[in-house]
Amino acid sequence: MKNVLNIAHRGFTHIFPDNTIEAFRAAIEIGVDGIEFDVQETADQRFIVYHDAELFGININRLPLAEIEKVKLRGKFKIPTLEETLDVCMRQVKLVVELKQVQSIDVFVQILRMHGSLNLILVASFREDPLSKLFQLAQETHRAIIIGHQVQNLLDIAKRVQADTVIVKYPLANTELIQEVKSNRMSVLIWGCTSSKDIRAALKLGIDGIISDYPNLVSSLLHTQT
Repeated sequence: MKNVLNIAHRGFTHIFPDNTIEAFRAAIEIGVDGIEFDVQETADQRFIVYHDAELFGININRLPLAEIEKVKLRGKFKIPTLEETLDVCMRQVKLVVELKQVQSIDVFVQILRMHGSLNLILVASFREDPLSKLFQLAQETHRAIIIGHQVQNLLDIAKRVQADTVIVKYPLANTELIQEVKSNRMSVLIWGCTSSKDIRAALKLGIDGIISDYPNLVSSLLHTQT
């Protein structure tokens, strides 16, 4: 169990809003192996770390960064930029960056290059197109396809985008699927566990990591099962 990565879903969110610098720092403090966060593109080709497509009913890709920076979550927490997040988290923990509404993959790649992080993070998406573009622009990036529903051709999808990793929603994954993916030299991460029972079951499947809202619980279970 020591080799299973404990990845905090949007940071440690028990106290702080998800996808905030405070949640990321809290996750680092409790000793997670990695942090997963979401990236959206603004109207002026900047990138913010935020899950939802809209702010106050307006699509984020129609809002400039200057307007978004005025927003305070719960009255005091800032929505961070991609650059701010990389400054805090890079080389502290492994990073899984999920691309949401991101069209300017070339600009995204430039930011990663500027931070010296191009081959140090795992870029993930539910969609093939951004991952294919990412491969064309920077083959050294690590890519992951996210699977949230049952599919018959998972390996074909992963191979089309040259994925290193498959991220599968629990409980879609089973031992046979995981072994098949690993036999093709890809890693498997699980997300979507909602209880300690789910986490225990997922840890028995031979996965490489678990992306969870409960990284403290995952840590405890990993230690008890070593």
